[in-house]
Amino acid sequence: MKKKNIRPKKVAYLKRKDPPYNFLGLPKKYVDYKKSAIVVQLFPYEGTVSYTTGTSKGPRAIIDASRFIEDFDVYSKKSFKALGIHTSAPLNPSKKYSKPEPYIEKVYQQTLKCVKDKKFIISLGGEHSVSSGIIKAFHEFTPKLSVLHIDAHGDLRDSYEGTNYSHASALRRVSDLVKTVHVGMRTLSQDQWDYVKKNKIKMFFAHELHEKPTKDWVNEVVTSLNKNVYISIDTDGLDPSIIPATGTPEPGGLEYIELIELLREVAKRKNVVGLDIMELAPKEDFVYSEFTCARIAYQMIAFKYGRKDRK
Repeated sequence: MKKKNIRPKKVAYLKRKDPPYNFLGLPKKYVDYKKSAIVVQLFPYEGTVSYTTGTSKGPRAIIDASRFIEDFDVYSKKSFKALGIHTSAPLNPSKKYSKPEPYIEKVYQQTLKCVKDKKFIISLGGEHSVSSGIIKAFHEFTPKLSVLHIDAHGDLRDSYEGTNYSHASALRRVSDLVKTVHVGMRTLSQDQWDYVKKNKIKMFFAHELHEKPTKDWVNEVVTSLNKNVYISIDTDGLDPSIIPATGTPEPGGLEYIELIELLREVAKRKNVVGLDIMELAPKEDFVYSEFTCARIAYQMIAFKYGRKDRK
């Protein structure tokens, strides 16, 4: 008798109709914009990606995963949903956003409103190019701002494939505005390295970090930052074994606990004003990628508001 070829069924995302579609799946009393201390923005843009595609699906995947996260934080032994976490509607690209500049302007305008309203902002992408619009808004209202950039790549090209607003140029545009500190790099072009040396930019390569105790290099990074800090995380800053679902994976990245210790120390010693998580490109059967991103986002909330000097 011929044996049947029994293949496992494909893993499908669980669909929750209740609670509603928002970060953590919170009920209405916790998501009102005016009453919320935190706003989660969704920017599903991927107009300049140069390797694999799919980053436009990143924000939705992270929101889906977040609804399965416990809101109790094991570090502070508290829940932070009562602070209010509002999830904005996705800023969906239209045909006129075939070039990144108009979309980034929309990102800037939306973020600017949240900054003026004094919200703690978490932005989910989408490709890294949108970070320049977010940070521009913070720069206008935040003195002594610095940016902590966690990435496998420098993203410091002056232009790439015909635009100054490519994902590969995101931090070059940011560096024009504020001090930037780069952590986790594993690859860099010669022109970017020349720019780093010329402008005396702080850059911590991943292989150098792996040669030191985590506590030591984390202290070096945090010490190099200004009083107010915006954190921009490209998912490929982590090792691909932790987040394989990313557009341009590079081996040898940060471990999850290393990233968490860095975020914890930054929140302890500095004023973190916002966070973005970019370049997630969801892949079937690798759902732990988006779950990890959702966990990082909520952990940052817990570290910021779990400080003893904050109410």
